Amino acid sequence: MKKNKKGNKNLVNSKNKRMKHNKGITLVALVITIIVLIILAGVSINLVLGEDGIFKRAVEAREKTEQATTNEQAMLNSVYEEMGNMGAPKDGIWKEKVNTPRIEGTGLTPVIISEDGTITKVNNPEEEDWYDYTNKKWANAQSADGSLWVWIPRFAYKITHNTADNSQAGSIDVVFLKGTSNEAGEEGKSIATSGETDKSKNGDKYVVHPAFQNGSSTGFQNGEWDEEIPGFWVAKFEAGYVGEAGKIETAKQTNIVYTTINGATANNDFNNNYYYGTRTAETKMTYPTFQANRPSYNNISISDAFILCRNLTANGNPYNIQKVDSHLMKNSEWGAVAYLAWSQYGRNGTEITINNVSAEGTSTIYAVTGYGGATVSAGAVTNLNLTELLAGTVVGN
Repeated sequence: MKKNKKGNKNLVNSKNKRMKHNKGITLVALVITIIVLIILAGVSINLVLGEDGIFKRAVEAREKTEQATTNEQAMLNSVYEEMGNMGAPKDGIWKEKVNTPRIEGTGLTPVIISEDGTITKVNNPEEEDWYDYTNKKWANAQSADGSLWVWIPRFAYKITHNTADNSQAGSIDVVFLKGTSNEAGEEGKSIATSGETDKSKNGDKYVVHPAFQNGSSTGFQNGEWDEEIPGFWVAKFEAGYVGEAGKIETAKQTNIVYTTINGATANNDFNNNYYYGTRTAETKMTYPTFQANRPSYNNISISDAFILCRNLTANGNPYNIQKVDSHLMKNSEWGAVAYLAWSQYGRNGTEITINNVSAEGTSTIYAVTGYGGATVSAGAVTNLNLTELLAGTVVGN
């Protein structure tokens, strides 16, 4: 019996020991656990949403990725431009013999003008042969109102002389340049650097015309741009009023008010074409057109002409031209057109006659666009029958 009691007692003690060993978590341990969890949660939240947290870093990474994409696209565009200078199919860059005309996005339509004056639209400018400067067939385009424009490609020039002492000028030799570079499109043509523009000392070198150059470093003293350009569009004819000479047609009026009327009145405005610009005694300018056989827009001050030209691309304009810098022609641009017209790609040294033509009609309208005098020094006004065809009377291309 004693043995059994002792044995039972030992069994009870063993159970008590096991029960003491398996007790649950204490309150202190639970509090400590909760505190640790709170600390860990705070650290996690800070890692996610803190000043240098994962969320902010993710936003920064996204922004950097977007910026990298933008930079990459800019780099690709730059590479594409360089490829374009080597012959890639893009307007405004070198293609075979001359920089291709900028057409895409301008609103201009490439056209071919036949010898009888017929204007034909070019449907596929990349495939159709609508210009050939080697054969004096310059690229022409038309805007929505019917105005005509001519592409002047980037070029360098060299003035030759007829005398040994260079006292008498001869002709102007032109070489076309690739893209916006100063690299000649013809082999063996040497282009002068900025420090070699003295033609009397460097008669074997061609000078890049300033109308195509970036003049930021020189203060635009020669009429340059703020970047290098592959060429520019210029009006094929001087500005004229809407309606053929001797006729009256309604022109679209601008919101620009004349600052100078030059003394014109409703009684004498026929002689100075003011009638075509205002219709009555109105003082607002009308949009000009750039076509042949129009009375010249010549009764206008320089300041008004400047303002009008700057607004040719304003909303509601009749030309529907876009992405262009419309402005009054600079001396440098006029010089570029004159040099190209005088060169082997134009009239090749043939003098251009003056515009001394008036139109027959109920009144005398002076300076009809697209015509010239019979001789260089013709002083008398030549009346022109308005039924004459345009062919043979247009000066140049």
